[in-house]
Amino acid sequence: MALRPSSAQPALARSVLQEARKEGTKMQKLREWGFPVMLIAAWMVAAAYTVSLLIAPPDKATPIDGNGPAVAETAKPVS
Repeated sequence: MALRPSSAQPALARSVLQEARKEGTKMQKLREWGFPVMLIAAWMVAAAYTVSLLIAPPDKATPIDGNGPAVAETAKPVS
């Protein structure tokens, strides 16, 4: 006993294929926009980190050495 195709089957197939096409379009948009969005987000995180290093609180900043630069410490001539 063979199954006879009814008129509802082509409509069902059409709707299933239409849904798959819509899902493919969504995935294509995600692929196109995913990299630029992640690149901008990574750039923003890197910029925020860099600015946070520039604006260090005074208690966390490295202390300045009181000895001065080594070039300025020259010995007097012996002659």
